[in-house]
Amino acid sequence: MEAKRLERRGMAMILLCTLMWSISGVLIKSVPWNPLAIAGGRSLIAGTVMALYMRATGVRFVLHRRAVLGALAMSGMFFCFTAANKLTTAANAIVIQSTAPVFILLYNGVFRRQRIRAHDALAVAVTLGGIAIFFFDELSPGHLLGNAVALVSGILLAAVYIVNGDGEQDARMSGILLSHMLTALVGLPLVFVTRAPLTAQALGGVVLMGVVQLGIPYVLFALAMRHCPPLAGSLIGLAEAVFNPLWVALATGEVPSPLALCGGVLVLVTLALWAIRSQRADVTPGAARETDEKARDSA
Repeated sequence: MEAKRLERRGMAMILLCTLMWSISGVLIKSVPWNPLAIAGGRSLIAGTVMALYMRATGVRFVLHRRAVLGALAMSGMFFCFTAANKLTTAANAIVIQSTAPVFILLYNGVFRRQRIRAHDALAVAVTLGGIAIFFFDELSPGHLLGNAVALVSGILLAAVYIVNGDGEQDARMSGILLSHMLTALVGLPLVFVTRAPLTAQALGGVVLMGVVQLGIPYVLFALAMRHCPPLAGSLIGLAEAVFNPLWVALATGEVPSPLALCGGVLVLVTLALWAIRSQRADVTPGAARETDEKARDSA
């Protein structure tokens, strides 16, 4: 019972992270910088938040395989997602990145030869279908480069969930801190190379992204992934594809069409039903519990 309580708490923390991550579309569009410079600037601030948290709680900074792999995947994801938001629409970027659960399932099935539970596969399929409906009139064939970069972002997001699915807290936190350090090291010099305007609006947007959109939620993410299965975390993270355009609508006055609203409802209902079904399946012995335990052990 204690394990299930911790898992539910982890899933709730991932949902909170999703809400904080979802402000990225509005903020990235509002900062007139090169996308790599934006990624570097916000990671400098987010990394500072993470370092202060680790120091305050006594978490050690460690360098080993898990931390390095997680850092490389997350840093690449930061760059790709920020660039995709500049190259294509925010809707395209978040929808295509949200294909991460599909890559997790492919990884489990192809590389780990793991049996995929029917309700997991169904939840992924229906959720992605709901997102496709939500953005049906916005997913145009244009912006091919941005769409391709967003797809790479989705693959890297899947890798982030897989690598951080289990392991020591020190390694998880260290990987996230290292990812911010790498991103800042590569991206921050472009602020000066591209002569990015250092206005109050631009700097304010970068600070807000660094603290609220990345810093705090990735501390919560590192804590949540101790108990939240990778597929569960990535499925809950799909809700960002609903909240992200909602904030854009509130900020710019763009209101989703009735068809898009139907897609959003479908996504949220599917996530809720999937979470309930997974809880019921995991409280009984059998292949479902064994599958989740193996996924955590191998991540």
